[in-house]
Amino acid sequence: MERMQLPGVRERLWQLAYLLKHTFAVVGRHPGIVRPWVYMAVYAAVMVSVFFAGIAAIAVDRGGTGTLLLVLAVVLFFYKFFFYNRLEIQQSWLVAEA
Repeated sequence: MERMQLPGVRERLWQLAYLLKHTFAVVGRHPGIVRPWVYMAVYAAVMVSVFFAGIAAIAVDRGGTGTLLLVLAVVLFFYKFFFYNRLEIQQSWLVAEA
């Protein structure tokens, strides 16, 4: 059986440039494709902010509020997987339609 050989550095760079060119071309024609990425970034920022707000609340002797915020952060952490999965499916559909 013949072994597959990796392309050289020059060929890899050309393939990467080709991929990036066509990726930006698709996103340029359909800017709605980026929307799920924005939602994921906002969700991650909220989740991390709630977590650190909970830790800060506990540090300044607001234990009850801090505990609730940490519980909310854990719930957001576990829900993140379902939320991200739905958005990735939505994005895949948008790209396939484009």
